[in-house]
Amino acid sequence: MRNDTCIWIHGKPGSGKTTTLGAIEALYPGLQVFDSGALREHVYPMLPLTDSGRWANVRIITKLARTCLRAGRSCVVAAVTPYLLMREEIRDAIAPDGRSVFVELVGRERELWEGTRYESGATRTTHFVSSDQMTPDEIAHNVVRGALETNRPRKLFIGRWQPPHAGHFKIILDAARTGPVAVGVRDAPLDDDNPYSLDRRIRMLRDGLDGLDAIVFPMPDIDSIHYGRDPGFTVVEHPEVEGFSGTEIRRET
Repeated sequence: MRNDTCIWIHGKPGSGKTTTLGAIEALYPGLQVFDSGALREHVYPMLPLTDSGRWANVRIITKLARTCLRAGRSCVVAAVTPYLLMREEIRDAIAPDGRSVFVELVGRERELWEGTRYESGATRTTHFVSSDQMTPDEIAHNVVRGALETNRPRKLFIGRWQPPHAGHFKIILDAARTGPVAVGVRDAPLDDDNPYSLDRRIRMLRDGLDGLDAIVFPMPDIDSIHYGRDPGFTVVEHPEVEGFSGTEIRRET
């Protein structure tokens, strides 16, 4: 399974977030889970149930999730997270360390706290109905497998990405329309023609591919690719995309 992903389960009170999180914890004991309600009760019970308190709660949990990702562990969060702006802030905060996958549960909701509204949906959010149609275990399996499964064949891209530009993203996004992709970032020595660090290029690629089923990973520097007869994959050459030049971008920066 992937080790670079934060699954963020959100929805109105009573929609099944804690139940789903419990099922995930039982079925996938290697995953770190964070229950917003439990954290409030046991770690910072003095945090008020106001808008400012909810923003603080979300930001604390986001920091915990980032700590997991930096340690090479995927994690799952369950929190109401009522506002679209909150979810966008979470996505932006997590992007330097990994990817975020948002899952909204709808179904047996209770009323929100007085003075709070819930904004449904978000860019690239998956929805599950927490009703008798699916058991908590079924939802848990679907959530985790959809976000963390890595054994599907992927389209591999290898490059220096010095820096990744619109032409690079075009060919990767075109490929991602028909399946998951993997992007290898060569750890080439830095010089005038290769000014961007490995970490910075990985962050730039992850930002540009945010929300897609894309793995961005470091790889050793290479000078050739070798394979035997009938390796089981197709080799596709992508010539320089017209109108985009990494050399020109480096000259301008």
